[in-house]
Amino acid sequence: MLDLTSSQKDMIKSSAESILISLENIDQNSVIETIIKSGLDGRSHKQEEFLFDQKIPTLIDPHLEFSIDGFIATQNGFRDFRARLKNLNGIVDKNNRIDFKIIDSNFQKDSTKWKVKNDNNAPEPRGEISDHKTLNNPEKTAYLGHHYVECYAIKNNICIAKDRVEVVVRK
Repeated sequence: MLDLTSSQKDMIKSSAESILISLENIDQNSVIETIIKSGLDGRSHKQEEFLFDQKIPTLIDPHLEFSIDGFIATQNGFRDFRARLKNLNGIVDKNNRIDFKIIDSNFQKDSTKWKVKNDNNAPEPRGEISDHKTLNNPEKTAYLGHHYVECYAIKNNICIAKDRVEVVVRK
């Protein structure tokens, strides 16, 4: 058997992670050829987490209803969250707060996991997966750019449903 250099081993690991990331995001419109050719488009940074890191497979059931949304804090200083982020196409001003919640679910789940992913150009890229709520609750819109929040419904240690909210922070 051939000995591989550390660079070659890193490339193989990155390629395998890229395919796992693509498989974690598969849906009915995914093209298998694109997944296999996903190349080296893996983690945006070393700390970014994915469900497969926690040994949780993603097997989405398309018949389940599962939806999340972000509720933007009103500007009057009270902790009252009203404006729905999805109704605003994800656009929110900088220096705001957003409370993310499940708004629709027609099934029982054992737990939920949440991922907050900041824009790759943000000073704090993030990408952690936390249990039950986002790591910071509410989340602050401190960095300009295109971010997202995902929620995963877990049953029997399998992700059976997920939803995403795009967050576009502007000045």
